[in-house]
Amino acid sequence: MLIQHMCSAYSDQRLYRELCYSLSNTIPEAEQRVFVPVRKQSLVGKNLPALESISVEQRFVLRPHHRIFFRNKISIVYDELISSNNFLEVDLVHSHFLFSDGAVALKLFQNFGTPFITAVRNTDVNAFFRYRPDLKSVAFDVLDKAAAVVCLNQPYRSALLEIVPSSLRKSIEHKTYVIPNGVEQSWLDNSFSTAKKLEARPFQCIYVGDLSNNKN
Repeated sequence: MLIQHMCSAYSDQRLYRELCYSLSNTIPEAEQRVFVPVRKQSLVGKNLPALESISVEQRFVLRPHHRIFFRNKISIVYDELISSNNFLEVDLVHSHFLFSDGAVALKLFQNFGTPFITAVRNTDVNAFFRYRPDLKSVAFDVLDKAAAVVCLNQPYRSALLEIVPSSLRKSIEHKTYVIPNGVEQSWLDNSFSTAKKLEARPFQCIYVGDLSNNKN
């Protein structure tokens, strides 16, 4: 099985490399290719995997103006992607973001018939849908054609289903799943073997993150 990942944030975070590692453990026979369009040359070569079954191609093709000219960005990324890969061999495309990666996956589906799944993340719900209403039709087309849709939590799923047109809501709802981000295996390997019993007294907790509605 050959899986093509479209992951525009792969070079920025180790999360996506760990996801590919976990997928390799789950489906050992799968071959994975990751295509990563980046905005800085310094991001090329970051987070490269140590497994032969996973190949990563990072291309410095994005420029500052692509933040505004979305469709031009998608065309450039698509052309770069197909110039180096044979998509008649790909069994599944995994789009890690609804807008930036999903639009490319949609073009692959339209031109090669390659099935794809797409994730819906924070920037999709709280940035693109909010500040780029001109691109909603692109997102709705991606959601409509995707074989499955993955939301990282239930609030994202609820927000997404409120945004999509009523004519698409039922079909999208039936193929939308909540699957949170995973954690590195080292956190699980070093977890407490037995629960600590809390004394009947006030205790302190630490929260690491921003205090915003975004954190629900």
